[in-house]
Amino acid sequence: MLRKRYVQSLYSEDASGRTAPAQRPHKQLIVQSSNNSPTTSASSSPVAVFPLPLLASNKHIGRNTLQAQPFANRDAGITQRANLAIQALNTLHFNFPNDHNMIHNTFSLSPLSTSRDRLLTNIRQSAQSHYFKSHDTGQPEDDKLLESVLRLTDTTSLFIRIDDTALLTPASFPNIDAMRCAVLPHIATPMIYGPSPAIAPLICSRVSLPTRLAKLSILEHLPPQYRQMYAVESPALVLTASQYEERLRQWKLDGRSLPSAKIHGQRSEYIKLVKLMLSIGMLSLTDTPRVVNGIFTVKKDDDTDRLIIDARFANAWFTKPPKTALPTPAHVVQLRLAEMEQLLMGKADLSNYYHHLQLPEWLRPFLALPSLTAAELGLDDSPGDRLIYPCCTTLPMGWSHSVRIAQLIHENILYEPHGNIPAALRLEDNILHVQHPDIVRPLHALYVDDSIMFGLASDPDEAKRQYDRMLAAYASVGLPVKESKCIYPDAVRTVTALGMDVNGLDGTVSISAGRHYKMILATAHLLWKERVTGHAVSVVVGLWTWNLLLRRPALSALKCSYSFIERHRWSEAELWPSVRRELITLIGLAPLLHTSLRYQWYQSVMASDASTMAAGVVATAFVEGLVHQLWPSTLSALLFSTTDDLVTEDGELLEEIGETMESPSTTLTLKADYHWSTIISYPWRRDEHINALELRAVILAFRWVLSHPSSACKRVLLLVDSAVVYYILRKGRSSSSHLLSVYRRLSSLLLASGLSVTPIWVPSAANPADAPSRLVNIAEPDGA
Repeated sequence: MLRKRYVQSLYSEDASGRTAPAQRPHKQLIVQSSNNSPTTSASSSPVAVFPLPLLASNKHIGRNTLQAQPFANRDAGITQRANLAIQALNTLHFNFPNDHNMIHNTFSLSPLSTSRDRLLTNIRQSAQSHYFKSHDTGQPEDDKLLESVLRLTDTTSLFIRIDDTALLTPASFPNIDAMRCAVLPHIATPMIYGPSPAIAPLICSRVSLPTRLAKLSILEHLPPQYRQMYAVESPALVLTASQYEERLRQWKLDGRSLPSAKIHGQRSEYIKLVKLMLSIGMLSLTDTPRVVNGIFTVKKDDDTDRLIIDARFANAWFTKPPKTALPTPAHVVQLRLAEMEQLLMGKADLSNYYHHLQLPEWLRPFLALPSLTAAELGLDDSPGDRLIYPCCTTLPMGWSHSVRIAQLIHENILYEPHGNIPAALRLEDNILHVQHPDIVRPLHALYVDDSIMFGLASDPDEAKRQYDRMLAAYASVGLPVKESKCIYPDAVRTVTALGMDVNGLDGTVSISAGRHYKMILATAHLLWKERVTGHAVSVVVGLWTWNLLLRRPALSALKCSYSFIERHRWSEAELWPSVRRELITLIGLAPLLHTSLRYQWYQSVMASDASTMAAGVVATAFVEGLVHQLWPSTLSALLFSTTDDLVTEDGELLEEIGETMESPSTTLTLKADYHWSTIISYPWRRDEHINALELRAVILAFRWVLSHPSSACKRVLLLVDSAVVYYILRKGRSSSSHLLSVYRRLSSLLLASGLSVTPIWVPSAANPADAPSRLVNIAEPDGA
């Protein structure tokens, strides 16, 4: 007999949101009581877990002695972080409810089930690790920033609730702007990952430049299939005059405009810089530029600044480059390390990489800089008042195609032989292209000018050999590495890579403390501002997005922020309360943004499906061979980069895209090759769009998984036959409001439990859950 009562209770909470009041205390955690929750609930069930109750500080820690005070402060700080995380999870789970009177009358606390018990324990442990990391790494202002954010909220509510009477003002938190200026003097243009550094006044002696150029022609070192695109000026790369005018007209309609090209600094310093770059060979001169661009510097470290070309003017003439495949935190956390294995992390940083890549002659006039007179340049053979324009001869930072070209050349140098030197690395060992997630040999990641090595402590020699071959490949083409940033893979240590701290000892991957502090500071400063532009919000959201890739389900917290960015991108407006709630929710979720490469697969492989009649969930025992069989279908190359554009507001996948999806041919034998037990086969209680029902079936599967103690912090392999659901699970959000509201129930469960999902798309004919979703039982569940 199927578990009818269990399924009824699962779907009852999903449909109504009703749970029951707290009735017993946790054995270890101290839970706050709720004074405004009903005392009974007809729909209460032992498996309902949301809303989660707030935790109370340990009152047994003495507060009256000097010796006990630090422990009391520590416990209060951990509880503060845990409760904000709980409020964020509750808010996410119930789709950011607005009527707070309705909240307390509708959502009440159920008895502490063992499932909820485990969630609270995981949240508390995450908050504790988060607290110790921020304090152990010397971030003294971290607690003050959190307090400034908590002043915006009702700390007694189960949900993130904005207290409109306590909006941050200079009077309520006078130090926040000073802190921002000290750490983030300028928040204007986002970098690829991390907050924007300050635009620094141009000082020639501080600009980081090479003393000697490797002079690598981009046409010679690009992969052959890309060389023709950049060899000559062509319509595929450069717009015609009419296309350029149309682009400017569209920008004007959008409220954008191109300012005049500027030198951000003293002209005397600019003259010194141009003369220095001419002597190195980084500039040529012309009196007929195609486009004149600005120039500025940003702080690189305490002693040097990074040279950036304000190439918005040139970029307006060029077509948008294809998306460059770059590693992200999401690619790192998909890797799996054996339980007793340790990592040997290595890093190499190419010094002034862009400056060593030479541009073809035809491109240089498009990348001209502000003019100087012949007299200023000391050209005796020209009239002193003649205007001369320096042009970049090397790849500049700021041009829209620079990242793509730099990445392609970096890959070509390491993956192709050079003369008598064989290829240093193999493409199949790149984490973007691995055929299965297990780290059984050294793997690597290439990010523009950075290279990262993931070696094994059990086989240190191979990691060292590959690292040495990589350095030899750089040397063979004359590319220097910055030795101060190189880390040789000869010891187990924590290494910061791609903005994350990767602990080689235990496999933990988390946001670095310094990056977390800057992220919270940028967000607090935004909350403090009375009026902001959509662009300012996009910078902060972009900073968060990179770090949210550690735990993709957290991306589902963002929705109204995107709308604000789109509506007010280039104009100031009062920050919407809904955007404030989303940003504070992200701050609350921050302690949960961590994972471990040592997290193992859950003991069962799950499959879910839905029809308009019923939900179906089945399971089979996990075997390693199944992962290797199905993993190729999860490769990044098979994923669409703009998932939201493929789904309509109603959650319909565009037909022509759906028809192109492929799955390994071996999935067609899944039903026959493995024994699948039916976990759930139960009719729906109400009509709903099929895509929403497919998502609800996934939620039922994970509610069942969470009912087992062994599920904590595990990876779950899930088979689905809905392309829409597959992409939502892969991306961590949806542009469809209704599907997002349903998915938020799942994302809150995943974040609270430490579970992660690896979805595999299979055809309906190969989905073992297809029959149960049509109320056809394929097998009795074990122990039913």
